[in-house]
Amino acid sequence: MKKYFMAAVAFICISLVSIVMTSCGSEETTTVKTETVYYKYDSANLYYVKGQEATLAAFMTEMGEVLSSVSSANVTESNLIQRIQAIVDTYNNKYLHGTLKLMKSTDGSNFNSIKTFTMTAAPEYL
Repeated sequence: MKKYFMAAVAFICISLVSIVMTSCGSEETTTVKTETVYYKYDSANLYYVKGQEATLAAFMTEMGEVLSSVSSANVTESNLIQRIQAIVDTYNNKYLHGTLKLMKSTDGSNFNSIKTFTMTAAPEYL
């Protein structure tokens, strides 16, 4: 009889331990926090060769299209910089010279420069 009593107590203890261990397990949760990011250009130090206003306009249109595409898609900052660099490379060593800064803000008003792109005009225009 004592053996049955000890077996019953052992069974109850094991049951209670397994219930406690199961209920105390931690559940891992992942929270995704999204943040609105604003980008703009500072082109105050970007110049063009006289008579090449159309080239400057085309360049700025392409640059604007890159920024507008960012707002409609999930694009990483490094991908954005690569896309801008490709356009800068297309127009570099021609009619534009100076710097163009890519600016970033999380509140829409306090912008910080994250990348400066430098362009040089063709030697005959310098």
